[in-house]
Amino acid sequence: MKDHFRRFRWLRQKGVEGVGYGAPQESWCAFIRRWYRTVEEDESFVGWLVYREETIKDHSLSELRERACSDAWEDMRHICYVRVAEGCKACAGPRPTVEDWKAHIAEYPLGEQERGWIGKYKHSLAENARASSRGGSHRHSSRGRLDRRCGEALSEKCRRLRGCNPCMADVHCLGAHKTTTDVGA
Repeated sequence: MKDHFRRFRWLRQKGVEGVGYGAPQESWCAFIRRWYRTVEEDESFVGWLVYREETIKDHSLSELRERACSDAWEDMRHICYVRVAEGCKACAGPRPTVEDWKAHIAEYPLGEQERGWIGKYKHSLAENARASSRGGSHRHSSRGRLDRRCGEALSEKCRRLRGCNPCMADVHCLGAHKTTTDVGA
């Protein structure tokens, strides 16, 4: 169970050690809610966890950087797109310009796989830039969507349950729980 919890925290890019009291408690509640949800839907929690880890790996900017760079060197290229876009730690030498990149791919066309990884990398880089310019992250904006999924009847039920264990209140309504510090407010 501890290993599953650590992996669950990793999905949210969080550690388990060196954090305040409230963060692990809220994360544990989210972990238990997800566990119960998979049981109710007759699914495997471990299967869901593996699926989410793979999804994150396919969209992680650091993973995409590494894949785009390694694909470039496997294809015997002298320039990787990561080096052009933001500078690559693995590649040595001066940072090429976009014109250098265009000339390079005109001479050595991209393969299908390399084009796919570069496309995913560009998309993730653009998403990251949009999130930075908004002053938030994509991860935080998704919480609002979870709150809106609750119907009025469920939201009312959750309001009545706020004084109870936050973990159990969240089993009934996604995203509408308050922590014990919010109950008095």
